[in-house]
Amino acid sequence: MTLTVRRSKSAYEVDALLAILKGAADAAGASLRICSGSVKEAVAGERQTTAEQVLALLVARMDAVVKSADPALLDQFSVSSGEVLAKGEMRHLTVFLVHGTGSTDAMWQHHGKDCFLKVCLEFNSTTSRAQRFNYKKQLREVKEKHPELGGTVDQCLVEW
Repeated sequence: MTLTVRRSKSAYEVDALLAILKGAADAAGASLRICSGSVKEAVAGERQTTAEQVLALLVARMDAVVKSADPALLDQFSVSSGEVLAKGEMRHLTVFLVHGTGSTDAMWQHHGKDCFLKVCLEFNSTTSRAQRFNYKKQLREVKEKHPELGGTVDQCLVEW
């Protein structure tokens, strides 16, 4: 939906109209995007903001992991901080976590949310629609293999 407003309308009138529309959208379970430019640009901007938020959260979580990790493991994977893990390749993160916990099952049990956050980060960082589809598919596959993580997967799909 595109809304155009006459130039003769004051900023106050436009703000009041937007507040009414936002209330109606909220009541209907929808969202209202307010932007200048195209919808595609607005969505890309939202994804970038979300990616930055997820990155900050993931870095904080990985910093805690790195502080408690075995120094030999840190040397083996050339990890100096949580930021290195968060910004690195997905495979590097998961292999590091598997080695740190001892098994894949233990990794999912202790660091499932961390892996989901990394997928959410990658989802919001890519411009490829096909790759975003694949990231969603990955989350759904993990949910099937590890039903105990279903709530976290659903939260990632909805929130990020």
